Amino acid sequence: AEVEEAHDSRPSTIIMPETDEQRRASERRSARQKRWRDGKQIDFTVRRPNPHASFGFGVASLWTIDGRVPVISFVDPNGPASLALEVEDEIVGINGEAVDDWELEDVKDSIRKLDTEFKVRIFRRGKKEVKPAVAAIAKTNRK
Repeated sequence: AEVEEAHDSRPSTIIMPETDEQRRASERRSARQKRWRDGKQIDFTVRRPNPHASFGFGVASLWTIDGRVPVISFVDPNGPASLALEVEDEIVGINGEAVDDWELEDVKDSIRKLDTEFKVRIFRRGKKEVKPAVAAIAKTNRK
């Protein structure tokens, strides 16, 4: 009788210890989940008429128990973002990329480089009324 050796065709898995950077990223994700308990994450699209016009909002850094987060600091009542964004909305993402743990200047630079439209995900605390996302788009078509 012939004996065949059994070969496992699955690749070997080597478990490496977590690096400091991976550990910090994991801690940030955990802190985000705790921070976003009392409120809602909302997605908006904001458009401006041309790349030289303002989106109509300012960004600042707010200290929280979990560290600093970028927040909306000013909304121009006549600007494209006025029907969607509110002061103290936390900026969670821009065009699908998480930015809530970025440095403030990096968030501002990213917004400055945008063309005429971008998608923003914000976190709004409490039970404030959420305005429809199309409002920010419709606003730019007014004269």
